[in-house]
Amino acid sequence: MRSNPFWMVQRMRKVNPEDLRASILQAAIQGKLVPQDPNDEPASVLLDRIREEKHRLIKEGKIKKPKHESFIFRRDNHYYENIDGKEVCIDDEIPFEIPQSWSWTRLGSLVTKLGSGATPRGGKQVYKESGISFIRSQNVYNDGLRLDSVAFIDEETNNLHKGSIVRPRDLLLNITGGSIGRCALVPDVFDMANVNQHVMIIRLIDHDIRQYVHLVICSPFFFSKVMDLQVGATKEGLSADSASKMLLPLAPLSEQYRIVRTVSNHFKLLDELSSLYEKAVCIDTRLKNDLESAIIQYAIQGKLVSQNPDETPVHINCKYPIIRRDNSYYEIKDGEEDCIDEIIPFNIPSSWIWLRLSDACTYIKRGKSPKYSEKNEYPVIAQKCNQWSGLDMSRCLFINPNTIDSYSEDRFVCENDILVNSTGLGTLGRVGIVHSTDLKLPTVVDSHVTIIRCESFIMPRFLYWYLRGPYIQSIIEDISTGSTKQKELTTSVIGNMIVPVPPKQEQARILEKIDILLEIVNNLDDI
Repeated sequence: MRSNPFWMVQRMRKVNPEDLRASILQAAIQGKLVPQDPNDEPASVLLDRIREEKHRLIKEGKIKKPKHESFIFRRDNHYYENIDGKEVCIDDEIPFEIPQSWSWTRLGSLVTKLGSGATPRGGKQVYKESGISFIRSQNVYNDGLRLDSVAFIDEETNNLHKGSIVRPRDLLLNITGGSIGRCALVPDVFDMANVNQHVMIIRLIDHDIRQYVHLVICSPFFFSKVMDLQVGATKEGLSADSASKMLLPLAPLSEQYRIVRTVSNHFKLLDELSSLYEKAVCIDTRLKNDLESAIIQYAIQGKLVSQNPDETPVHINCKYPIIRRDNSYYEIKDGEEDCIDEIIPFNIPSSWIWLRLSDACTYIKRGKSPKYSEKNEYPVIAQKCNQWSGLDMSRCLFINPNTIDSYSEDRFVCENDILVNSTGLGTLGRVGIVHSTDLKLPTVVDSHVTIIRCESFIMPRFLYWYLRGPYIQSIIEDISTGSTKQKELTTSVIGNMIVPVPPKQEQARILEKIDILLEIVNNLDDI
């Protein structure tokens, strides 16, 4: 059982390396990752030295005196903060217990600089082909700076923003946008750089604690505090004032070194685990896709449920009837029979029939090119809205209400309409089906999406699964027209497809079985 790839996939799926990474960091900053050593110098002594150094730098005029001086200490199992000579109990602020040899402090107490950079006037227009690196939030990651796409500014621009010049051993923290909270440690050897307004420079008084402080900033605890500020009333991200007031659990310096080494070793193992995890997820996705394809293919070939001789086969009068005789198929056009065995992709039960799609549908038509509007009255489904996972109506744009009279009634999308993306490689042939929940407003499609509506003898979901299934998807590119760059699935091509049609009662039983089996496939994660 241990070497069975399927069960390996199941075990890997339940272990997300990123969750483990976060757990390790959280344990590290709570004093639970490495044991405490009673011989270590307490963190309070380290903080005393940092305070003394800060006072020296202020006295020498090298840094400005902060507006408020904070000093946190523990007395009688309570935490107090001395702010400008006044003591305040801050037990309510303390998020978790720390070992006796540790101390709580504010980030502002550890730094000589804490502030965002500046974006030069003119934005991208001032960027150069080479020069001084200009670091933006997309260059800042927890595992370091990524400078492949770094911008450059000239020396004159750099000199105009001396306050945002980056130094070796600084910490850079993203303070706005989707990457807020990401923090990079600037290497010990580093050429000159500058940062923009979305990145905060954190310059520590004691550089020996930089790697530990970096771990704290990357921890779930610190990130959650940043997000608390981010979702506040202003939603302006993290200000320097807010950052300076953030609490940090400070370990004794010797323990910090042990923590950093241990985290580094654990992260190396996690990197290996991440590689295995990605492979497991890839196998998992492929496995699910293969299972879904197999279920659908069995369904449309009449192999998923047994045939019932009491169920009535479909009989219709259509333009191009296809008949079966002596194990061959013939299409009747203008009174003449034409053998079409070569286009029949697979055998079907004797109670089923083949039909051209145009004979199985009441409507096959593309939408129109819309005139868009800011008024959210009439959504337009474009190809980007029609995803394999279902319709994403949040991606719809809206037509100009003044043009609505140019849309005939049949152009408005209905429940159970089948939508087919009909232009461009990559999206060509993607199929969706419309649910009532998708239609909160009168909705149309644009000119790149084809609407298909079924005759009463064929259930829309059966046709949907057939069009979505492996057979049709495997021939989409071959039957499309146009150049490689602009493939088209015309309505005549769609109408000319052949579709297998079981008795309607059997269609219902097939759909019921598909639902059951796909639910099992989708719930494989829970095994």
